[in-house]
Amino acid sequence: MVKDFERLHCLDMTATDDWDATAARNLLEDIIQANGYKVNYEQKGNRPLLKNDDGHKANHNYTR
Repeated sequence: MVKDFERLHCLDMTATDDWDATAARNLLEDIIQANGYKVNYEQKGNRPLLKNDDGHKANHNYTR
């Protein structure tokens, strides 16, 4: 899902829409990283998420 945000550039977005889409992408990536994974941006392979090599799992407390 995170990688799909890269394809939004072709849309006729306002600056506010672009800001919101970037914020959503960053939030998703933060959640993935907080659980010890990273997004696989390489074209090869079919694994969208990769386990972080350092074994670090951040404990974030997301509240609204």
